[in-house]
Amino acid sequence: MVKHGMDITRRDFLITLARHYYEEDLSQQEIADRYSISRSNVSKMLKACKEEKIVEIRIQAPSSQALQFKARLEETFNIDHAIIAPSAGDTEATKTEAARAGAAYLCSLLEDSMKIGISWGTTLYRLVQEVTPPDVKNIEVIQLHGGFGAKNPEIDGHELAGMLARKLKGSYRVMQAPAIVQNHELRDLLLKEPNIAETIALAGSVHIALMGIGSNLPEISSMVRAGYLTEAESAELLEKGAVGVMCGLHFDKKGKLLSSPINDRHIGLPPEALLAIPKRFGVAVGSKKIQPILAALTGGLINILVTDEQTAMGILYHHETDN
Repeated sequence: MVKHGMDITRRDFLITLARHYYEEDLSQQEIADRYSISRSNVSKMLKACKEEKIVEIRIQAPSSQALQFKARLEETFNIDHAIIAPSAGDTEATKTEAARAGAAYLCSLLEDSMKIGISWGTTLYRLVQEVTPPDVKNIEVIQLHGGFGAKNPEIDGHELAGMLARKLKGSYRVMQAPAIVQNHELRDLLLKEPNIAETIALAGSVHIALMGIGSNLPEISSMVRAGYLTEAESAELLEKGAVGVMCGLHFDKKGKLLSSPINDRHIGLPPEALLAIPKRFGVAVGSKKIQPILAALTGGLINILVTDEQTAMGILYHHETDN
């Protein structure tokens, strides 16, 4: 019984040492000094933590297939970076995997005083949730277009901008206007409002743009869900050749902006300013997003892609068969 009690005490101590070393980033010498033991003893006990399965180390390396897709996408579409996450058992789990990988890459890019532009999207919402704040200061987040007025933060860019700014302990600026207004005359008037004009100008100066890539299929359209488009209007866009939507702007299979009354009612960063942003993330997963992502890549709308293996495979397949 005494031996059993000693084993429990020893295991508790090993767990404590493991937490110091792996979670708190204390050095072996710092741990040794804290408990008045030798550094070699600390090393032996940390080794015991692995042998007794107190600590298990996993290397989160992308699969060889993911690496192949990454290389092919970057070469085919001449983009800066493709982040290919594992495809999980269901769409929601896959979104989380892609979001986690995208968030890690985003954080690796951040520097003091950077400006980040943000749009909307369900996977983009997950990405913001997965952000682990790096040690950076004076980050500013700017909404790239007007709001959708939805309570669901997966749709509403106002909420996403605030959420990301809080994560990064920075500030944020939202566009005090709807994403889509009733007619282009009203849009022209609103674009002259000082607050809106200033926000759009600020959005044009961002270093990084985070954008969801949406589909025009009525059954999954975020703009239909938000009430900014009717299913009939969404179907009409499809008939005119619309394949995808990004930042509230609809585009065709070549990634060209669609000539449409709906695009003429848009409040936000104009396309030419959007394309001037140095790092343009496109974030989307799923089979119904293959054509919109392919179009965005073809048109050079994005230069950083965050998606999953199955979607990446679909993008490459359709690109090869369509050409």
